This record gives sequence, C-alpha cells and structure tokens, in this order.
Amino acid sequence: MFRGTIPQTSTINSLKTRCDTITPVINIAFIFTSLFLIAQIIYWIVLFTKPSCDFSCDVFKSGEDIVAISRYAKQGTMIIVNQKISESVVTSPKAFYILNYFRKVLCQGLVAVLLYYTKELFGTVARYCTPFQESVVQYFYNSGWITILWGVIINVFYPIIAEFLGFGKYSITFFDFRTIMLGGILLSFSYIFGYGMTLQIESDGTL
Repeated sequence: MFRGTIPQTSTINSLKTRCDTITPVINIAFIFTSLFLIAQIIYWIVLFTKPSCDFSCDVFKSGEDIVAISRYAKQGTMIIVNQKISESVVTSPKAFYILNYFRKVLCQGLVAVLLYYTKELFGTVARYCTPFQESVVQYFYNSGWITILWGVIINVFYPIIAEFLGFGKYSITFFDFRTIMLGGILLSFSYIFGYGMTLQIESDGTL
C-alpha cells in the first residue's frame, strides 16, 4: 500500500464518496459492454457457418469515394469507403462482411478495455483515498498504449489484410490524430501521477 501524507478528514471523505458513487456506475457500464462484446464475438463466429448466399454487397460511387454496402440476410448494413474496390467484394461478400464485422468487434473491445481500467482506477482511489498510487499510474499507462495500438491495428494492419485478401486498395493512415491524441493524453496522465507519487514519497521522507 502506498504511504502518503494524511489529508484532511473532510477531503478524504469527499474523495471517497465521489469515487464510491462513480465506481458502481462504471462497473455496470463495463458489465453490459463486456456482455455485448461476448455476443458480438459469438455472432462473428456464427457468421462463418452461414451460407454465402445469405450475404450480398452493392458497390457504387459517391462523389470521389467508392462505397461498398455489405449485408447479411438483408440486415446489418455496413458502409465501407475505399480508394479502390476490387470485384472480390461482390464475388466474395461473405468474407468481406466477416472481415468488416471483426473491425466492429475490435472497436467494442477497446471500449471494454478502457472501461475496465476506468473502474479499476476509481476503485483504487476509493480504496486508498489518494490517486497517487502505482496502480493508478499503470492504469493510465496501459490505457494509453492500448489506445495507440488499437489505432495502428485499425488504420494500418486492417487495410493491409483487406488488400492482401483481394478486396481492393484501402487508405492506410500511419498517423491517426484521434487515437494518438487520446493515447498521448492518457500517457501524459500516467507521467503526471507518477511524478506526483514521487513527490509524495519524498515529502513523506522529510516528515
């Protein structure tokens, strides 16, 4: 357990009350998100057993973009915008749909992971009545790198796999501002709280 200077009782009680109030809400959100993620994974696996005739794909041009509308059993429409789409999208609609549905699973997985770290963060602060904990620093650090890694998978590896499977030329974005910014903010918090924890330990040593 991290030793810190003892703040005022009112401050401790206020911090603990807020975290105790927020933590159950995040726990519920995490549980529902995880259940939905499990359902998506099962659905994605089941798609492999469905006949190819249940899948379809329409391709048309919208301005400068080429749009492919992929469907399963006339439901679950997904719109995919590419620089260049090959005929394989139309001739192999099942594989195209399954690949793009997996992208949705990855998105849901990221949300579940971030919610997990968030609930652990608030639970830790409520337990120890201080945010300057090594575990809190690690939560921010892990969340930051996972967010950046997710951006790389979606924007680099996913287009490469799609192109390798013959679905056309996808645009590859090596620098995704949104995921890098979010990941950078989370990493910054890890260093800020780590520095605060170090100062707190040094302060304890002078008492």
